[in-house]
Amino acid sequence: MVQDYNKGGLRVPSIETMAKSLKLAWISRFLQSIPAHDDESWKVIPNHFFDKYGGLNFLLRCNYDKNFLYKMCLPYVYKLILLHFLELEISYNTQFCRFVLFNNKDILQSNQVNLWRVWMNKNVFLVQDLLGDDDTNLPRSIMGYMKFPPFSYSEFSRKFQLNGNFLQYMQVVSAIPKDLMDDARRCHLDKTSILSESSFQLSADLSLDLLKMKNRNYYWLLIGKDQLEINANMKWERDLLPETILARHHFSRVKNICRDNKLREFYFKLLHRIVVTKGELFMYGIAENALCPYCRQNDSIIHTFCNCHWTKWFFSEVIKWFNVENATSFAPSSSELIFGLNNDIKNQSSSAIVKKLDFTLLFAKYYLYINKLAPKDLSLDEFKAKISWRCDFEKPPPSTSL
Repeated sequence: MVQDYNKGGLRVPSIETMAKSLKLAWISRFLQSIPAHDDESWKVIPNHFFDKYGGLNFLLRCNYDKNFLYKMCLPYVYKLILLHFLELEISYNTQFCRFVLFNNKDILQSNQVNLWRVWMNKNVFLVQDLLGDDDTNLPRSIMGYMKFPPFSYSEFSRKFQLNGNFLQYMQVVSAIPKDLMDDARRCHLDKTSILSESSFQLSADLSLDLLKMKNRNYYWLLIGKDQLEINANMKWERDLLPETILARHHFSRVKNICRDNKLREFYFKLLHRIVVTKGELFMYGIAENALCPYCRQNDSIIHTFCNCHWTKWFFSEVIKWFNVENATSFAPSSSELIFGLNNDIKNQSSSAIVKKLDFTLLFAKYYLYINKLAPKDLSLDEFKAKISWRCDFEKPPPSTSL
């Protein structure tokens, strides 16, 4: 229900997700630096806490986990911001964070993560920074099974002009898992883009501008992380083959197919195949049998709206009446009778006529469904009388000018 229309939802607000997105929206406020207000005093406190771990911009790019967050000396609300952002990274399988040396759950020293500011100041923060150009830098006795060993300590110190100690360097190297070191050799990263305050590569095809991200942007990222499979799509394709089913297009039409909320609800349930027929009522123990009240065959959604000969007769009469009234020659297929007209037909006719036919077919299905559950005989005259005032309701209100 909380998903977007094209994913079969109704955009129902998710309070939990909204609370997360409101916290994540503070990231852009923390990162923004307005030239005329560089001395904003309210940022002193958050910057004080985040700077202990390299700053917020760096923290967002680290491969931390919940255990690391629990041990951090941060106010609870700041931890929640990082926790929700971690949820985004996990959902979208963010890759480059794996190669950050510090605050990395996979690179532990004495069972703890570390942050060495001396290395950070020299722009050394990726596993790739430790890798040499060939496999001759260190003896095999030291590196063991590693095919591409990192720099020797002397080469590393000379390249980055660092005055540390051998044991400290080897402690970092030995803490890097073999598979992570091998992946780093195959993956080339742009260090400038990684530390950019505006760009964050959430996935291979999705880049975020952290300075411009708002509450609604984070909200739909969190909602969209769930790749839900709509079961009704497979069933419609199974029952209506070989006709083409444009499920995403039809779900997107729920919000504007008509103004009547009752008909919108019916159309939404029909797309999801959750309207009940005699077959379902009998299965639930509500009806005495599963037979169609019109033709006495086993009832189902496909039977009700496609296969019943009384349904075929009724739709045929409705289309004939519509074509005579509007001087058209529509001949919808079975899937178009259920879902509405496809794009090819819309290109051949004016949008007003197509929308009117879509509404007529929708109300015809609703009229058929209600009468069948009653049960009550189908009457074309009654249908025409009912749809006349329904069409008046669908007309936009007249514009008033002062």
